[in-house]
Amino acid sequence: FGGRLMKISTGFEELDRLLALLPTTVARKMVREVARPAMKGMKKQIQKAAPVKSGRLKKSIGLKAMKRSRKFIGVRVTTDSKNGSPVYASFSELGTGEAKDRKKIRWMYRAYLRKRKRTNLIFAKKLGKAIVKWAKDG
Repeated sequence: FGGRLMKISTGFEELDRLLALLPTTVARKMVREVARPAMKGMKKQIQKAAPVKSGRLKKSIGLKAMKRSRKFIGVRVTTDSKNGSPVYASFSELGTGEAKDRKKIRWMYRAYLRKRKRTNLIFAKKLGKAIVKWAKDG
């Protein structure tokens, strides 16, 4: 089903306009293929910022595709509960209410803020290249 029934919003007007010209299935596939490589730098930044006691939290940080849906396409940075406790991850990020050192909480969010512009630019560049390649080959 290759209709143009959905609008893909990347945050870049020119890319959104170009994606709107493509069949929906092609546009969605492109976004999925480009999102993971673009997010690798974000993952590394968050791993670098993670507090280390045993190293399990840092090892548990990874990339996961968002659940397939008609509304959202993408990749997210998450912790894998097999390698670390998701409860510990949330406590270390948000605090327990008894946190003595407030500078240590929100480490993941601060790492995200440091890397988000660069990640968005990498995503836009890779997506632009994918669109040009598809136009030439297609």
